[in-house]
Amino acid sequence: MKAAKHILLLHFMVFLIFVGCKRSSTKNSFYYWKSNYSNSLVEKRVIRENQISTLYLHFFDVVYNKELSRVNPVAIIKIQDTLPEVVIPVVYIENAAFQNTTLSDIDKLAEHVLKLIRLVADSNDITINELQFDCDWSETTKEKYFHFLETTRKQWPGIKLSATIRLHQIKYKERTGIPPVNSAVIMLYNMGDLASFVETNSILNIEKARLYIDYLKSYTLPYQLALPLFSWGVVFRNEKLIYLNNEIVVDDLKDTSSFEPLSANRFLCKKGYFLHGNYLMQSDIIRYESSNYDNVNEMLQLAIASGSNQENDIILYYLDEKIINQFGTQNIQKLFKGN
Repeated sequence: MKAAKHILLLHFMVFLIFVGCKRSSTKNSFYYWKSNYSNSLVEKRVIRENQISTLYLHFFDVVYNKELSRVNPVAIIKIQDTLPEVVIPVVYIENAAFQNTTLSDIDKLAEHVLKLIRLVADSNDITINELQFDCDWSETTKEKYFHFLETTRKQWPGIKLSATIRLHQIKYKERTGIPPVNSAVIMLYNMGDLASFVETNSILNIEKARLYIDYLKSYTLPYQLALPLFSWGVVFRNEKLIYLNNEIVVDDLKDTSSFEPLSANRFLCKKGYFLHGNYLMQSDIIRYESSNYDNVNEMLQLAIASGSNQENDIILYYLDEKIINQFGTQNIQKLFKGN
């Protein structure tokens, strides 16, 4: 009888260890980065099946307009569908916006940005408890960006603030600083050199990530992890970056009458050709960059093993039917479950 009890106890302990190794979460979520919020049946199914109750919704961008010599908002969201229970507005601020704003005008910039956030939220019955800002700030704009965040907190008392953080801002935090926010979202993508002709995949480069990821251990802000689902075509002409095309899928490049494969993800345009609204010239080269489950999961496990201050949830970038179909709904589920 004692032996049987010992066996049962052993099985129970093994079960607890197994469960303990799984990454449980109650706040897995998506970014939504299109300018019109209207979910397809596929997108709604993914939200439902993964019990997504929180959405990081891109409200608008703040950019510097060179022609007008002023900073202004663009790509303001239009909401045409039912939103999840919790919406966290995300505002992307171009670094050039801070480069071209004096420190004395930062308070006014924050005032205008917050006014527009409130306008979008009030027009769509969105309750805001958290704001997230996305900015690839630099050493020269650190003071202005951090002052912007501090001003935001003063102008919106009680609001929770979060900020996106690139891996280089973690490794070189002594130079770039740690933003005055409640929490961070570590961007585990866009880590390569997009404009470099010799780059293999600027979206997800595990070898480059290894040069930075160990510095997560010493990062003091609590953080979530953001992972990519997307792909795109990077178009080069005479080895110079011409443009990005987010609509290109790998099947487009299998047309041998128009494209010649040069490697696993490089294709030579054989003739003048319109592809998803953009013109390709003969001899242009397209580097097709993608996120696949094996690489994304490897990045996730690497970050989990390297970090010490992470919250127990992830954000996937981003919710879109084409992206979902390419990445696979089962693969999305596996990432959320931590498999």
